[in-house]
Amino acid sequence: MSGEWAPLARLWGPDRSAMERLLAHQRSYAADLDEKGQSAYLIGGHAYALAVPLALGVVAHGVAFDLSADRIGFRLERYVMAYGGRDAPGERMHLRLSSPSFATVDPAHAGVAGAVLLPDRAALAGHVGIALEAHLAPLVEWLHGYGGLSRGALWRLVGDAVAMAFLGVGEALGRVEDAKRDALGVLKRPGSPLNNPQMRFARFDLVHSSAPDRPIASENVCVRGGCCRYYTVEGGSYCGSCVMLDAREREARMLAAFRLRLGEAACAGAAAREAR
Repeated sequence: MSGEWAPLARLWGPDRSAMERLLAHQRSYAADLDEKGQSAYLIGGHAYALAVPLALGVVAHGVAFDLSADRIGFRLERYVMAYGGRDAPGERMHLRLSSPSFATVDPAHAGVAGAVLLPDRAALAGHVGIALEAHLAPLVEWLHGYGGLSRGALWRLVGDAVAMAFLGVGEALGRVEDAKRDALGVLKRPGSPLNNPQMRFARFDLVHSSAPDRPIASENVCVRGGCCRYYTVEGGSYCGSCVMLDAREREARMLAAFRLRLGEAACAGAAAREAR
């Protein structure tokens, strides 16, 4: 499929060639990654790649592109990636939008061909959530059948990826609170498979005892609701924000990572804590 564009919906169709290439790409990270792990890595990566441009449109412009899988093109490109101090074969997926349809809260687009005008950002977030479910449901089913990872586990990974994409876009735009609000509107809808209680946003503050109400530094994080199964491979472990960890250990690991990113000099005489 290198160099050839095809509808994204073909990825989970009868022709397994593209999917097999993507699954092989997941094994490049760890040769002993089993089918459940491959499924976890693949769906998280796909959801994140889709959610980053989606979040940019929603947060920055109040616009969401058409997520119909038959209106998004894809092609695969083989490349050599550097990972873990070694070169490994990889597959890069390119996506291309082809639909003129979009949803928006901007009344300036009223009457534009293909525009779906929604009353507010809450309605836009709900629209995006429903569209994401429709887009990803066939992939969830395919991967569930392939590796046996439960549908619930796959949807949790999707939710984590979407949340992290929105948070990253919000940080880049300087609109973190808007991005978190939009993400929660997409994910936390009653009855949605994207809605899981463990996933949440948090903020870590670095404070000095002499001024506990004035943080020296802050960091917004996504506390995940899913597990990528990295712990199942040789030399693997639970990620610092993994849902499988005890809540206290997870917070301790995430705070330690926060301090490490800031450096010893910045943290001297200060304590890291989650903002309440």
